[in-house]
Amino acid sequence: MNILSQIQPERLFQKSYLLEVTPEAKGLYQYLAIPFGILLILALIFSLRAKRGEEIFQKLNLKIANLLFFTGLAGLALIFFRFEQIPYLGSRLFLLVLLAVFLAWLGLIIWYKFLILPKEIERDEKQKIFEKYLP
Repeated sequence: MNILSQIQPERLFQKSYLLEVTPEAKGLYQYLAIPFGILLILALIFSLRAKRGEEIFQKLNLKIANLLFFTGLAGLALIFFRFEQIPYLGSRLFLLVLLAVFLAWLGLIIWYKFLILPKEIERDEKQKIFEKYLP
């Protein structure tokens, strides 16, 4: 059985496919547990990195850790709901909503990293230079 032959992206745009109340419990979705588990491990790594890293980058690392933790935990919960055949909660629509939330949240983090963080770094450097000359 070829796994790639089971993937049918055109079905993602069919309303009946997305809104199916109780989709089947067997299929490729079970393999999503691997990336969601990896996201949880990465969240742990980023949270530890935030505690040990430079102060200016702690906020960025915590934002990334929160994103990864939420996405990993919610994804595993959705896989569990589908495995247990819980109506509505196991729906494919929730996985699509999770993907949309992940992308929006990631966009905010990227915005922070490239627009806000450089200003904070510059302000921090100016503060260090100012404090260097204080008695």
